Amino acid sequence: MRKFSVLPLAGVLLLAAAAPVAAGPNTSNTSGSGQTIQGEWYDESSYGYLVLFEESGGEYGELFEESGEWVLCTSGPNPEDELYGFVGTRVWGWASDIDMSMSSKLSSATASAEFELGIESVDECNGTYETTFDSATVAVDVVGSGSLVMFRNSGSFKVPGDFNSHSRYRGKERVATGQVDLGALGSREFGFAIMAEYSWSEHANG
Repeated sequence: MRKFSVLPLAGVLLLAAAAPVAAGPNTSNTSGSGQTIQGEWYDESSYGYLVLFEESGGEYGELFEESGEWVLCTSGPNPEDELYGFVGTRVWGWASDIDMSMSSKLSSATASAEFELGIESVDECNGTYETTFDSATVAVDVVGSGSLVMFRNSGSFKVPGDFNSHSRYRGKERVATGQVDLGALGSREFGFAIMAEYSWSEHANG
């Protein structure tokens, strides 16, 4: 089973389109803040994940779920002649308007968003793929289950006489439990979830 990997927050922050603050020639200052809920669910025949970001530079949500099995399509006298294919359903979706609320110490959080969905029935053995499109209101409810963790990071990059930049990231995060309601597709219990709040600033001069 593929294990969900939470995006490193220092990399996540690069997704934000923070507006530059006026400064001297060839100099830029950017800053912003945000919050995120991320989670995954899985069992013997399915895997899914959801990520939600609400940031000063924009909002973004993504989900994916695959349920089914890999079956033997063709076989031969030798193992290398065997060909397997996936038979089942894949669901993917995206959202750009997130309504998220977190308690000050990340003891709980809720979120909702209107997702555009693609639902694909797959039979790779027969080469058939049938896709329909729909929309659904996705709702998330999580409760902190681990310790509140503070994080801080800074970095710099310099080309002598040509360019230099300095960046700082900080925030807090907590592992959580909870569920996501996918509308007509039903509810899923998170096997793993995390919530976080963060901020960043960057100065570049070149």
